[in-house]
Amino acid sequence: MYIIKSSRHVLALVSATLMAATMFAAGQQDTGTLPAKRAGVKRLCVFSGGPAGESVSSDLMNLFQGDPNILETTMITNRVDAFRQAEIQKKECDLLLDASFTPVPAKSGGGLLGKAKEAAKSINSETGTFNNSSARIQTTNRRADSVGNLSKVLTPDPKDKVKVAYKLTAIATKASLLTQEKEVTSGDLPSFLEKFANDVVAQALK
Repeated sequence: MYIIKSSRHVLALVSATLMAATMFAAGQQDTGTLPAKRAGVKRLCVFSGGPAGESVSSDLMNLFQGDPNILETTMITNRVDAFRQAEIQKKECDLLLDASFTPVPAKSGGGLLGKAKEAAKSINSETGTFNNSSARIQTTNRRADSVGNLSKVLTPDPKDKVKVAYKLTAIATKASLLTQEKEVTSGDLPSFLEKFANDVVAQALK
């Protein structure tokens, strides 16, 4: 009888341990995941690519953040199609914006990308743009800041240009809603980015 009771006790202990491990693993998996979408809210997923994609990703996201009761934005990180589709499904994306930024140096071999990264570091240390300072978010116009920062990072020299290519796709229908590829000068970049943001948001909310 003692052996049977001990066996049952061991089995119960093993089952409880396995259940706890499963719950812990599930908790780990859920950490950092997006909350479920609310009714009536669309979710715009953004992929920032090209040679300068990483340098501008934070400010790019800020361009599309407005009223979270209407439109949510989140970043997509996968380039491989199979993984990307899984990420899109997991994040419940309604729309996907693929945006690519390629610096065009004023002089050949000018090392513009290196300058862009240094500009991004400078902006970060000077203004705290890339950290989530609640005080900064509350007291400044994020979109205006982001347009200025993007312009400075992408075209650190007034003679520089940047090639911007983007495509907005509706996930459910696979329909292309917006597409453009344009080489933009440093002087025209702020107004181009403002129009870019407005066009994307307008289409997303239709």
